[in-house]
Amino acid sequence: MSGKFFRLSQRIDSNIIIRAIRHALIITVPILMIGSFALLLKSLPIWSYQNFIVNFGGGIFFDLFSLIYNACFSFFSLYLVINISFCYLMEYTSSIEDYITIPTVAMAGFLIIVNIGTDRFDISDLSVNGTFIALITSVTISILSKKFQNIAKGWIKIRTAGGILYQKAIRAILPSTIILLGCVLVNLSFRLISGVDGFSDLLTMLTGKLFKLINNNFLKGFVYMIIVQTLWLFGLHGGNIMESVVQQNFVDIVPDNIFNKTFYDVFVNMGGCGATICIVIAIFISSKRMASRNVAKGALLPVAFNINELITFGFPIVFNPIMAIPFILVPVMAYFVSYFATEIGLVPHIIKNVEWTTPVFLSGYVATGSIAGSILQLFCIVAGVLMYIPFIKLHETLVEQKLKSRVDMLTEILKTAEEYSTPPNLIGRNDIYGSTAKAMINELEQAIRTKELYMVYQPQIDNNGKCIGAEALIRWNNKNIGFIYPPLIIELAKEGKLLGELEMMIFDDVCKMAKEAEKYVQNVKISVNITAKSLNRHSLIDEIEKAADKYGVNPHCIWLEITENDVLSNAEEVTKKLRKLKECGHNLLIDDFSMGHTSLKYLKTQCFDGIKLDASITKNIKNDHISQEIIASLADLGKRLDIGIIAEYVEDESQKEVLKSLGCGLYQGYLYSKPIEAEDFLHYINEHKG
Repeated sequence: MSGKFFRLSQRIDSNIIIRAIRHALIITVPILMIGSFALLLKSLPIWSYQNFIVNFGGGIFFDLFSLIYNACFSFFSLYLVINISFCYLMEYTSSIEDYITIPTVAMAGFLIIVNIGTDRFDISDLSVNGTFIALITSVTISILSKKFQNIAKGWIKIRTAGGILYQKAIRAILPSTIILLGCVLVNLSFRLISGVDGFSDLLTMLTGKLFKLINNNFLKGFVYMIIVQTLWLFGLHGGNIMESVVQQNFVDIVPDNIFNKTFYDVFVNMGGCGATICIVIAIFISSKRMASRNVAKGALLPVAFNINELITFGFPIVFNPIMAIPFILVPVMAYFVSYFATEIGLVPHIIKNVEWTTPVFLSGYVATGSIAGSILQLFCIVAGVLMYIPFIKLHETLVEQKLKSRVDMLTEILKTAEEYSTPPNLIGRNDIYGSTAKAMINELEQAIRTKELYMVYQPQIDNNGKCIGAEALIRWNNKNIGFIYPPLIIELAKEGKLLGELEMMIFDDVCKMAKEAEKYVQNVKISVNITAKSLNRHSLIDEIEKAADKYGVNPHCIWLEITENDVLSNAEEVTKKLRKLKECGHNLLIDDFSMGHTSLKYLKTQCFDGIKLDASITKNIKNDHISQEIIASLADLGKRLDIGIIAEYVEDESQKEVLKSLGCGLYQGYLYSKPIEAEDFLHYINEHKG
């Protein structure tokens, strides 16, 4: 079963249209949250509070909350059209000027569909009530506009001095005209075929007829609930779309009818559609993912007032085939339990309408005039939490599987970039792997702050078998997906602007280790990798000195390795930084040294005390005579320049003997030890102190 969910979830995640809609809905969350809180502050059901905001300063606070609410919700569909169009285009290109007109055309097409400027226009179609029309219109127009503009590139030639952006705008005129004429035809078709003024009216007419056919109050309420919940699964504000149904059927409190809008808000819609207060509690109980728990923390206050957008879009529930099941089932359970508890008299009928933002328990008491209403809410919440927990666990298992698969692909992308010495630009990718890189950067930031990352140490041995120190290497055993490829950690830190924060953590751990290791070996050396990019950071030297001073470590013990693959940018400033590090007492190494241009450029700075031979010339040294000649030449050059030679990836004794005969003085590799954790390294250095 989980395999089927995994494949379905993968297909949904890889669908460009669904991904664009999901991202657009996430972008709109701030507007939804601000508007919802403005409504909450405007309608909080406390008499003294209401009296204050209505009367103080001539009702200035009431007007303020009303302005914010109307600004956020009255034109929400327009915001959604622009966001969906933009997110759809971002899936294809980061060069937005190629399609700069499409969001504008999509908005114009939407306004045509809703009859803007005519006596048939209803301004409520621009609010959350029009989200369904906005979604369909923006997706359709974005797809068609992109295709038409790509076609137009081939056969519309513009020669003008107006600049490239002007040329592209002129080229978009004909495709945009065709699109807008199509919107006009769609609008006319609604009027001619269905006899209504637009899609919104058609939807209202169809739902109205559907509910007129249902005479049973229980069934009518059940159908309403299922439609609203289903619309939310597609990111559509079901309550607002179905507002006409509510006004026609469920506003008034009728003695013979149990179900009405207040009943739905109080007993079914606890925390928002899907009884999302149950999701938040279930996450706190069962979730092991920090990202999920952070979303739940952020959503805790909103769901207390039945504002569910943060958890619905942030977890996410929208377009999530796993969470769709309890999102429907929990409200069904709450509906059945609450309806029949009222039917048999365990709970009084609704006697008073309450605002949908009224907090749970209080709403149950006020609506029924009895504590039994609050107890019924508690029962439904507990049952809902128990129903959500297994689905949350399944969801997170599949999230971990997908994330591991994508991180593995990111690793392959990075390795390919390393092989060809090209910038990987992971977060610049307009695909699921670019999104994964951004998500991993967020996790990395959290991991740095919670000390989830740690250092391991690979011993370095001299010709006498003495351990003189080690190379410090970063490790990240992610709780959800396992060990992360170390160069990927560094690349994510670079692209996420976390490198400084990461290196401060590394310097602290390395200096602490150097102080501990000095108990066993005097003048121990712990080497740590830094990048050429780090050398451009003005605070680098202060960060290293601060860590060294904190533990009372001689700077000579902290060796700094710079990777050969890092190109020296701003060479004059970097050379100054290297010399300053030398003046501070640090020794410098060139890591992964080969005969490349950058390696020789490093040597010319006369700042380096040693070179670490690249694996490409040490691994097969026994049978590779060319590599032997290269190493012998480097060893001779090292003697002339007073630079030591360290061989990495030393895996057997015969390889080590060949390297020794060629002039190497220090060795690092599995012949001696794999990278080991701090405590194990201290034992190792104590046993191999010569």
